[in-house]
Amino acid sequence: MVKTLQTEDRILITAREVFIAEGYDGARMQHIADKAGINKSLLHYYYRTKENLFTAVFERVFNEIMSRIFSLVESEESLENLIRIFFREHIGFLLEQPRLPAFFISESSLHPGLLSSVFKKFGTRGIKKFSDLVDMEKKAGKIDDNLDPRQLLINILSLSIFPIAIRPIFKDVFSLSDAETEDLLRRRMELLPVMVLASLYNK
Repeated sequence: MVKTLQTEDRILITAREVFIAEGYDGARMQHIADKAGINKSLLHYYYRTKENLFTAVFERVFNEIMSRIFSLVESEESLENLIRIFFREHIGFLLEQPRLPAFFISESSLHPGLLSSVFKKFGTRGIKKFSDLVDMEKKAGKIDDNLDPRQLLINILSLSIFPIAIRPIFKDVFSLSDAETEDLLRRRMELLPVMVLASLYNK
């Protein structure tokens, strides 16, 4: 059993590297098998198709990017504190995994059918809890009653993920070094909650 778990984990780690580097369309099962040090038939034994393997890899990536969001939503934090904590921790995580945001965005665009089921599987409960938290603030008269929780969630995710996904563009446009680019993006950990909370609470 231990050997089986080790083999499957090695497949997923290798497949993740290949899919992030080459995308779903460019990745080849034979290449993944070779890099994982197994034969192709064993790879097919575990996952049958490239689509199944990609879905398994994307579930892991999705969990890495989104799980912290939903764990915060499940906590007893207020909406204000949740937004502050999220930007600090989420941007910090993405900066440590700089290729994940671009992979997430590009593959979501190219293969929405493959990935929407992953989001529904892991994200539905978190989205409902987030909406409930926003509704509580509305009922308390703290934020605009017309605020759509979905728009707020989209804004938060976009502000966090997109700039890191296009990091090389910022670097070139602003003529920054790697260190300066990193500093620019890290400053967003404190800047973004101020901006978002100001728009919600007129702070």
